[in-house]
Amino acid sequence: MFQYLEFCDDILVLEDGEVREAGNHQVLMKANGRYAQLINNYQMEQSKTQKEEEEEEEEEEPSPKEAAELNEDRQRSDSGIVNPVFDMSDENDDGTTADQKTAATAGDQLVSQESSTEGSVSWRVYYHYCQAVGGYIITFLTILIIVLMIGSTAFSNWWLSYWLGNGDGSSTNSTNPGNASDNPRLDFYQMIYGVMILVTLVLAVIKCFFYTHVTLRAACTLHDRMFRKILASPMSFFDTTPTGRILNRFAKDQEELDSVLPLHMDPFLQFCLLVTFTIIIIASVFPAMLAAVVIMGALFTLILFVFQRSIRQMKKMENISRSPCISLTTSTLQGLSTIHAYNIRDSHLKL
Repeated sequence: MFQYLEFCDDILVLEDGEVREAGNHQVLMKANGRYAQLINNYQMEQSKTQKEEEEEEEEEEPSPKEAAELNEDRQRSDSGIVNPVFDMSDENDDGTTADQKTAATAGDQLVSQESSTEGSVSWRVYYHYCQAVGGYIITFLTILIIVLMIGSTAFSNWWLSYWLGNGDGSSTNSTNPGNASDNPRLDFYQMIYGVMILVTLVLAVIKCFFYTHVTLRAACTLHDRMFRKILASPMSFFDTTPTGRILNRFAKDQEELDSVLPLHMDPFLQFCLLVTFTIIIIASVFPAMLAAVVIMGALFTLILFVFQRSIRQMKKMENISRSPCISLTTSTLQGLSTIHAYNIRDSHLKL
C-alpha cells in the first residue's frame, strides 16, 4: 500500500479520528511528522528484508551484471528507500516526475473524444446488415417480394386502363371507345383484373410478415453481437469508455435499427420501384417522355448530392452529442450522495 502513496495528489493522515497531516508525499516527508515516521518504519522493514535475502544469497556467487545491479541498489538505499516507487531522483522542484511531464506535454488522456467516420456509408456496413438479416439469399427474397408486389400493382393499373381503352370492343374511335360493360370479353378483363388484385393483396400480406421478421432478426442479431462484445471487453475498455457512450449505443442507435430504419426503408423501396414501373409504362406509350425523365433525374441527383452530405453529417453529430449528456446524467445520479454532502447542487444545476 505504501509504495503507491507517492502518486497520490493529496494524502490525509488520520489519528484518533482527527486529521493530523495533509498534503502530497514530498510535503509530508519534509514536514518530518507522523507520515514521515510511517514511511521510515516501512523503509527499515524493507531494509531488514533485503539484508536477510542477501545473507541467504551469500552462498551463491553473483554474476558481474547482478553485482553491478546490487551496488546500484545499495547506493540508492542510503536514504532507506528500496522500492523504486520512492526514488525521487527524477523528480523536479514542482513534485512531478519527468515521465509525468512528458505524458502531460503529449496530451495523453484516459478517455478519448468520441469521433465518427467521414464520408458516405461504406459497403461493409451494408454487408454486415445483410449478414444480420440472414445472408444474401434472404435479402434477395425480401427485395423480390417487394418487387413482385409493386409490379403487380403497376400491372393492375395498366390493365385497368387497357380495359377501359378498349371500350365496348367494337368501336374504332379512340376518343369515344364506348361503354366497357358492353364489351363481349368483359368476363376475361374482370378475371384478369380480379386475379391481379388478389395477387397484390397476398403479396402485400407476405411482404409485411416477411419484411418485419427479417428486420427484427437483423436488429436482434446486431444487438446480441454488440452485447456479447461488451461483456467480453477488458476492464481497460470500461475505464476509457464513458457509461453514457455505451448507453447511447444501446438506446438511440439501437432504436434506429429497431424502428426507424425499417420504417423508412420500406416506403423508400416501394416508392423507388413504383416510380420505375410507372416510367416504364409511360415510356412504352409515350417514348418522348424519357427526355423529361432524364432532365428531372439529373436535377434530383444534383439536389441529392448537395443536401445528402450535410444531412448525413448532422445526423452523425446528433448521435455523438447525445453521449456526453447521458454520461453527465449517469454520473450525477451515481454521485448524488456526494453532491448533497458537499452542498454543490447549484454548480451541477448550472451544467
